Amino acid sequence: MIGWILIIILVVCGILFIKMSSARHKIGLIVFALIILFLYVTSWVVLTKNNLDFNSTEGFADAAKVYLGFLGNGFQNLKALAGRAIDMDWTSTNGTLFNKTDIKPTKK
Repeated sequence: MIGWILIIILVVCGILFIKMSSARHKIGLIVFALIILFLYVTSWVVLTKNNLDFNSTEGFADAAKVYLGFLGNGFQNLKALAGRAIDMDWTSTNGTLFNKTDIKPTKK
């Protein structure tokens, strides 16, 4: 059922993409389609791996908690990764970029 809904949304987005003339609107539609695709794929993976039951409100609430926890942990991991990349010393090297004999003075 959800697969068909995703296919319909992507077809509608494709038709709108063809009809639009502005590049700004096309980029916005592409970003929107990528977000929808990301949410669909990640929710499918998380919910199938945890074997959750959607027949009751408790099962639906549990599924929402698991998925939101997954997104929250992913965000925390991205934050930690970016923080570590920023804290790295990107300027120091063990060698020199050029040999001093390779650099020739220019004459004016």
